[in-house]
Amino acid sequence: MRTFLLSLLSVLSFSSAFAVFVPSTTPGSMSATANYCQNATASPIVFTYNTCGTTSGATITITWFRNATNSLTGGTSVSVTSGTSSTLSTGTVSFTPPTATVGTLYYYCTITWAGAGTCNTSGSLTSPTTTRVNINALPTITATAGSAAICRGNTTTLSSTGGNTYSWNPATNLSAATGTPVTFSGTNTATYTVTGTNTVTGCASTASVTVTVNALPTITATSGSAAICRGATTTLSATGGNTYSWNPASNISAATGTPVTFTGTATATYTVTGTNTVTGCASTASVTVTVNPIPTVTATPSAASICRGSTTTLTGAGATTYSWNPATDLSNAAIANPIFSGTNTATYTVTGTSLGCSSTATVTVTVNALPTITATPGSASICTGSNT
Repeated sequence: MRTFLLSLLSVLSFSSAFAVFVPSTTPGSMSATANYCQNATASPIVFTYNTCGTTSGATITITWFRNATNSLTGGTSVSVTSGTSSTLSTGTVSFTPPTATVGTLYYYCTITWAGAGTCNTSGSLTSPTTTRVNINALPTITATAGSAAICRGNTTTLSSTGGNTYSWNPATNLSAATGTPVTFSGTNTATYTVTGTNTVTGCASTASVTVTVNALPTITATSGSAAICRGATTTLSATGGNTYSWNPASNISAATGTPVTFTGTATATYTVTGTNTVTGCASTASVTVTVNPIPTVTATPSAASICRGSTTTLTGAGATTYSWNPATDLSNAAIANPIFSGTNTATYTVTGTSLGCSSTATVTVTVNALPTITATPGSASICTGSNT
């Protein structure tokens, strides 16, 4: 605490070979009142005194005192320098007061000397006044974030207390470089230092605050089948998070978790919100399930009943592609209208398919046998001109 600087404008020499000016009994002047912030670097207090005569061997003692009151007596000695030298030839001595302790103190100086010379071969001199030094406390500055951790894309406020004015550094991604509160909108973790100032004393101090910016999870949503036929089901799955919530929740087996089962009868789009439970950050993904209708397939013959040896055309309708079963006695089992040429009654099932969805229809063709015709004469042989 006893920080002091004796500035005597020349290096102290303990040689008595120099002729020096000694103080006269008429005091000079002291530095004016000084105000500092705690722990600041103070300027020296200077005592300028009048001199007279010279001496070649004076023993000089310079003592600085600190007082709690404005008094030139008593107090605590904070600096003593003594010796024989040419130090006092300039007529000034100085002392740098410490600034670590808050409060008001008064400093004064005494000089005593003894030795041969042209005048005042011995005596003492006290500074004409004290110098008041005021040490002002530093403000206690705090810096806080509305949320210490946020998700990328969100914002939070930075606030400070303890001062009258505030300045933020850096100012990047803040709504303002001064004042409180300010809004942080950065996309990466950042640390800010705020300087808070007490405008009455002019003293300032700092505080820091860090905002952690957490990345959003990369959520994906997929379906077991992108397209299904009405009446079928598929699964909806999500990845990238720890928990999942589906919207809407209709026609799925559960509103949360993964996978869930879709049982809808119409095309639908679902949005899943995936959350990283460690950071609390969430993002979304969407998936669409296309539900295709089941085709209404019909099968008809051009003739439901034919005579053996005749043909008929079977016609399938209501789908895009067709497959007939069995393929026996058909001209082409993979077209919509194959020709039947069988000799016996037969039943066929056609499978019609559109957009991957299929249904069936059945048709029967009855094959009638040809009659067995006989012809006989009354007489197998007759004469010309006769009949039978």
